[in-house]
Amino acid sequence: MAEAHFDPAYGDKRLLPTILRNEVKALGYEGRARYLEERLGPEGLRRFAAQLSSEAREALLRPPLASSWVSFAPMFEIEQAMIRELMGGDPSHFKTLAMDLARRDVPTIYQFVLRVAGPGLVLKRLSVMYSSRVRPGNLVAERLSDREATGRLEGGVIPYYTCEHNVAGWICVGLELAGAKDVDVRQVSCVHRGDSSCRWSVRWR
Repeated sequence: MAEAHFDPAYGDKRLLPTILRNEVKALGYEGRARYLEERLGPEGLRRFAAQLSSEAREALLRPPLASSWVSFAPMFEIEQAMIRELMGGDPSHFKTLAMDLARRDVPTIYQFVLRVAGPGLVLKRLSVMYSSRVRPGNLVAERLSDREATGRLEGGVIPYYTCEHNVAGWICVGLELAGAKDVDVRQVSCVHRGDSSCRWSVRWR
């Protein structure tokens, strides 16, 4: 892939129109608003929102019903501003954000179920968990051994920073809640880099 088409945050610019047609659960807007308010305070959140388009500002300050499907485009605008204003241009901070949101979003009773069932349940449910948050797309896991698996995204395209950092953080938390230790999730291929699919290696003990 020609480097001229690559942006270190969202990846291959030629894929952007496809990415912006994605839909996400509005729960994600609530999580980002909470993240921003905890770091900037209520007034800082309002100042941050003031730089956004009216659609993105409305989604951030008055998120739709958490269970509703909404356009990803305003969230993409919000996240680009977060990379510029809060992360110093380093989108790797999204892994920490994804892990924090995942821990908060999993109900206590389900955390107990995960702990009892173990990592195998997380891997089996990855597809359902992903498709309940983002569409189109399907995150498929294949267990290679008792301590190793792979993940593969089918039928969808997400921003490069989401592929590299958010998904990794999200899988890490799921496995940790299921009792796994020293979880290591790494992006090993990505369509933004010219590969045929986005894949992750997953190891734990």
